[in-house]
Amino acid sequence: MSSMPRLRAICLILLGLLPGAWFAWQWREMPSAGAYHDDGLYYVGAQSLAQTGEYRILSLPGEPYQTKYPPFWPLLLSLAWHLEPRYPDNLQWAMVLAWMWLPLTAFAYRAWLRQAGAGETARWLLPALWAANPYGILFSTSLLSELPFTGLLLAALLLLGRADARWTAVAGAAAGLAFLTRSAGIALLPAVVGWLLLRREFRRAGIFAAVFCPIAAGWFWWAAAHRARGTDEISLYYTNYFGYHMLVFVWREFSLYLWRNLDGLVNGLGALLLPTTTNSMLEKVLALSLGVAGISGVVRRVRREPRGLTAAYAYFCLGYSLLLVVWHFPPNERFVLPMGPLWLLGIATEFLHVGGVIRAAFRNPDRGQRVAGGVLVGVMAVVAGWCGWRQVDLLAWGIPAAMRDHDRRFRETAAAMEYLRERLPAEASVLSGTDPAVYLRSGRRGAGHFVPTIHWYRTDQKALEREYSDAPGYCKRLGIGYILLHDWEYARDLPPETHAAIHRQLRADARLELVFSSGPAALYRVR
Repeated sequence: MSSMPRLRAICLILLGLLPGAWFAWQWREMPSAGAYHDDGLYYVGAQSLAQTGEYRILSLPGEPYQTKYPPFWPLLLSLAWHLEPRYPDNLQWAMVLAWMWLPLTAFAYRAWLRQAGAGETARWLLPALWAANPYGILFSTSLLSELPFTGLLLAALLLLGRADARWTAVAGAAAGLAFLTRSAGIALLPAVVGWLLLRREFRRAGIFAAVFCPIAAGWFWWAAAHRARGTDEISLYYTNYFGYHMLVFVWREFSLYLWRNLDGLVNGLGALLLPTTTNSMLEKVLALSLGVAGISGVVRRVRREPRGLTAAYAYFCLGYSLLLVVWHFPPNERFVLPMGPLWLLGIATEFLHVGGVIRAAFRNPDRGQRVAGGVLVGVMAVVAGWCGWRQVDLLAWGIPAAMRDHDRRFRETAAAMEYLRERLPAEASVLSGTDPAVYLRSGRRGAGHFVPTIHWYRTDQKALEREYSDAPGYCKRLGIGYILLHDWEYARDLPPETHAAIHRQLRADARLELVFSSGPAALYRVR
């Protein structure tokens, strides 16, 4: 690539990074920290590593070892606790550690596209689209692990492009770090080894496995040796991925999980281009269509070069997708993000293919073919414009509005956090939907209320209402003494009418005694 196209590509990527950089600066105090629950647990693990040198869940009663989430991302986040021991002041450092993965993945993506043989236009356009993608920006300003995982995944794939034993070992180490960021990274082992075997590079396959396997085995061994022995839903949810899966997965309804998860996966991919935040059926159908088109484009490239770098990424995505579709939680834009770079290349490939069909139609002497080509051009233009508008809408209004809500909630619950910190005994435990964040803000341990996800798969709102309305019984069974309830508790996962019904029942429940109320937050003692 000559210097001028390279400079153009870099400038375009930097331009694409500007919205994310502004967003990270604007919300550098990270008011959304802990909103996803997983992100709060990562940060609690980071605090434990920084302050005690042990990897524990400090927010959970008993402070068990964290044996569910691998430690690399919390270890990196622990730098924020070293730089500033006070919470939430250290969230500004955490924002830096989180956001840096957006430019890192964008430039790694560009380098990978070059190695994978993508055209010049794709090499400067796709990384810029990735850098400016609303979901990439959203997750780069949170404490979730998907973007760091994507960066390490791209690094491993890049290093594999160097057909050398030494670089293969380094690729194995990068893949091992990806696995230590998200355990679903285990899919890299069969994907990369299988790809190298197809290329008849047996020595490199052995080297990669020899580096990766001890890293993965080390984590599995440590987790098994330190895992809490409890078999209740709280112990399993917080410390044992597979154990909790076996507890809540309804095997006789496997087909339901599979169908809904496939729908979520394909829709999540399509939503990277056409965000489906309006509950519009038309938008969902279009997102599903885009998702399928991107997958078709990936298949087209792999068929063209079954032993190329694109195939290595595709084999990983295949294994990763299999893990997602047999799980007990439906995938969405967050979970499919690591597949996003390959999928974007796939959608570009498919659009180029359709473009070739249109050119052939315009050259056809049959007038009907030319009219059909014109209609197809119009449809593609409308879809592209719609995608662009929905992305701008989410980036300019949707995400900032959500962050303002998080900021408001943070301020409105300050009095409740002070009451927990000053008035509740240190040994008290609190049920809350954001228990890691409650611990970080108040020092009081607790847990969340997790109900079997089969109710969501069945869309059984009555069952969900019964489960959540029995929060006092849930607390009694697990030894939790208090419930922190606020107006948005359960709102993210339930329709408004079910959400309102649960709150009415809990506030009227004779098993609960109101001990504190301020604004939208109320603290109840379980009788």
